[in-house]
Amino acid sequence: MPPWEHEEMGSVFTYLITKIKTISKEVTDDLQQLSKSTPCEFFWDILPREQRPPSGCDIESERDLIHFHQHFKGLAGLGPEFLYRILHMDRLSRRNIVCINTRGFWPGPFIGLRIGLSWDHKFPFIDPADRYEPQICEQLWSTLSPLEQPTVGWKKAWLLPHNEEDILEDSMDLNRDPEADWEWSYALWDERRLKEWEAPL
Repeated sequence: MPPWEHEEMGSVFTYLITKIKTISKEVTDDLQQLSKSTPCEFFWDILPREQRPPSGCDIESERDLIHFHQHFKGLAGLGPEFLYRILHMDRLSRRNIVCINTRGFWPGPFIGLRIGLSWDHKFPFIDPADRYEPQICEQLWSTLSPLEQPTVGWKKAWLLPHNEEDILEDSMDLNRDPEADWEWSYALWDERRLKEWEAPL
């Protein structure tokens, strides 16, 4: 995957997080309200069977809700289809699906993002990804359709001053925070919108 597409995915991922946060807060608030009205500790002691969080999930008592906010990224990593489905469920079904899909550990946001393999140990790309092997970036972009090329926002954020013959890897600011500006989806917008909004790039 070319680096600008990773940033596009990161922008979408961050949008999904904002939506998941709202749903997770709803789930947390509902379960905390149930706990406050009883001295019982576990939800299976409080709720009738058909209203309990599903068996096998990590949410068994109010104590489990303390760290519930740490699972936003894992739930968002399940993708837009998951979000769409839970947004269109009734409240109880939504709560149960969120609880059963909550995990204590999530390596995301994307598999392999921070594995840290040396370039010497990575496999070479194969078709069609091999066209992104290190090559002169301006030449590479001229071979891509407008939709496949990086946006002006990505170029301004990542590219260092470079010569036309420099390869992409040598032209990028590799010290830049890889998740910076995902909140406003900088890598998705066209040049006209960035100018209209006076985007901070």
